[in-house]
Amino acid sequence: EGPRWLFLPVSEHLKVPGVQAATRVGRYTATTRLSGGTQKGVFIGVDRVDFLKVAFWRWDFAPSSLGSLMNALAIAPEGVLVPRDFMAIHALNVGDTIRVSVDTYGQRTEMDMKVVGIIDLFPTWYPEEDGPLFVGNLEYLFEQAGGQFPYDVWLKTDPNADYYQIAEGVR
Repeated sequence: EGPRWLFLPVSEHLKVPGVQAATRVGRYTATTRLSGGTQKGVFIGVDRVDFLKVAFWRWDFAPSSLGSLMNALAIAPEGVLVPRDFMAIHALNVGDTIRVSVDTYGQRTEMDMKVVGIIDLFPTWYPEEDGPLFVGNLEYLFEQAGGQFPYDVWLKTDPNADYYQIAEGVR
């Protein structure tokens, strides 16, 4: 049996006119068991170096800069960024370990993750709709899961880019 999915290298997106930077971002359902109960939320896996070049970030998204948070993920491959209010509810501190189960297309991957940073907001995360957020290294998830799973590619484009042409170029 062959591979379930084929992945275009992210670097191919950089060849499309109008694209300045590209990064992989995986968004998956996640659960964790803390304080005697199970919480369903979202795991967002990022490529920390490329994410920094693409993501929109504001000062009020976290008490630390995006660069500091990505550096924290670099130091601990099993690192995870967790919302401040979730940490308060469950009496968590930076340095604590939590168990996160991530569902990737019919496969569940259990990971012990070390809290390395605090966030209040994050691109594409809506706390009221999504539940708690866990942001970690996408490659670490793939290593723990035993292979790659589908992900999105986020692009940073030229301000005057022709988006139809970019979509055609990526296809």
